Amino acid sequence: MGTQAATTPAKPSETRSSLSRRVLLTAAASAAGGAILNGLSTPAIAQTGNAKVVAKFGHDSGIVSGAQSYAEFLAGRVAQLTDNELEIQIYPASQLGSGSELIQSVKQGTLEFTIPTAVLAATIVAPELGVLGLPYLIRDEDQSVRIEYSQAAEALRSRSLQAGVRILAFAPNEARILLYRMRDGKPVLKVDDVADMKVRVLESPIDVAEWTVCGALPTPVAFGEVYSAMQQGVVTGVDNGFNAGASIRLDEVINAVSLTNHRYEINLVLTNEHWFQSLPKRYQAALLTGASEARIYQQASVMWDAIRLPKVWFEKHKVRTFLPDRTGFISKMTSIYPQFEGKYGKDLIQLVEKA
Repeated sequence: MGTQAATTPAKPSETRSSLSRRVLLTAAASAAGGAILNGLSTPAIAQTGNAKVVAKFGHDSGIVSGAQSYAEFLAGRVAQLTDNELEIQIYPASQLGSGSELIQSVKQGTLEFTIPTAVLAATIVAPELGVLGLPYLIRDEDQSVRIEYSQAAEALRSRSLQAGVRILAFAPNEARILLYRMRDGKPVLKVDDVADMKVRVLESPIDVAEWTVCGALPTPVAFGEVYSAMQQGVVTGVDNGFNAGASIRLDEVINAVSLTNHRYEINLVLTNEHWFQSLPKRYQAALLTGASEARIYQQASVMWDAIRLPKVWFEKHKVRTFLPDRTGFISKMTSIYPQFEGKYGKDLIQLVEKA
């Protein structure tokens, strides 16, 4: 499998405080907003034709999304660090396949990069990755940033390498919420309000379990098919976030959002380990540096959307945003933990919890 010397990026100073992270993210969010609107702020992606190595980065989100922001930053930064010798070409919106297909391609070595959610990667790479998807286990943005440098991340990196897949970064994404069409004009303000609602979920055991215990009807639908599924009434609610919703114009087919915040999503930036080890060491170092830096850029972009999109969606389509009582959601959703302790182990769950 090759050496694992470059597995973990350098740990930041232990003195970095929660406040400093917030200051950094606030400043970056402003820049990210400009990047999304104006195509600025990210490192320029070279178009010189002089690349010695060309790699493909596929994802299933739209061209205005956290995944795209991440990929663009990574591509530009790696071009800078390698003097344009390593070129990363980006293929968004499922051009190279569905989320699951992209992960399979990376595992098989036919695609260099993808950026799925941890729970989706768990179904293909290593089951233990799903621990990051347990509801309300990651409580806020700060904890999602700290995962990268945690003991939990070390264990998950090691497990993924056994499957031939390297995790380049644990990239903080947005809080998952409920985006939906109100029934009889009534919003979701408590857990009982989702009874019998057909909620689109990822095809993962956690997502199905957490909505089942809430009384909803979880329905796995590929991300690229979510818009049409809402149009056709296959589902009436979507478990996702503002940024992801905007990437597929979901505001056109919903009229309400409830801020359940049941999961602070972690994207895993995956590459094939054999391919990675075949690269010159300075290319490896460039990828690790770029992958780590791009984490903050992605998080800033999705945080910015969580701030601006409620107002934008209301002004455009009268989509209303509600803050529900989360007590019932927390009680119901965390009741699924015993179902997954055997798969992940209590120790790993505790490592994530204390990150």
